[in-house]
Amino acid sequence: MRRLTEIGDTSRGGGLAVDVTDELPDALRDLAVDGLWSVPGLSAAAVDLLVPDLETGEGAVVLDINPYANIMQFRYPAYGEPRMVHDAIMEQILHRASR
Repeated sequence: MRRLTEIGDTSRGGGLAVDVTDELPDALRDLAVDGLWSVPGLSAAAVDLLVPDLETGEGAVVLDINPYANIMQFRYPAYGEPRMVHDAIMEQILHRASR
């Protein structure tokens, strides 16, 4: 593990937003989804993971589940694929409202 900065929160000026979504193993994606669903009634949030090995996800843990996360870093990452997270959140809201 390499620490790039003492401040890990990009909204407070730490680190860089780097999108690695397409490179993650299913185990890490599943861990993030399970972390989200572990909070009753929560349907959208940022899930922070501590991941010792991006190749396997072995030893990874959920650090934080933040329903008030800043999603701009996903739309405009310093490196990687921009993600339209806000579109997915709106689709989920509309889907739940239509029930």
